[in-house]
Amino acid sequence: MLQYPGESEEARDLLRKALASDEKTYAAGHPTIATKQSNLALVLRNLGELEEARDLLRKAYATFLARFGPHHRSTKIVKGNLDRVGE
Repeated sequence: MLQYPGESEEARDLLRKALASDEKTYAAGHPTIATKQSNLALVLRNLGELEEARDLLRKAYATFLARFGPHHRSTKIVKGNLDRVGE
């Protein structure tokens, strides 16, 4: 967990850039994109940006569910995070 003021904002900005890069590199629905969406969503949740966090977690969950099914570890983790943010 980030401990210093401004680190969450910096993490958010870096993850946004990484996600944008992955979206140019990989096809829509690729698990790498879903992983970045999930990571960014957790930072956004910590910053109180819940609407965007939920949207990203929904997208990540849909990708993992379609790609790996409901019992895969990644699917379950993102579903749990989505539940905690309040779908």
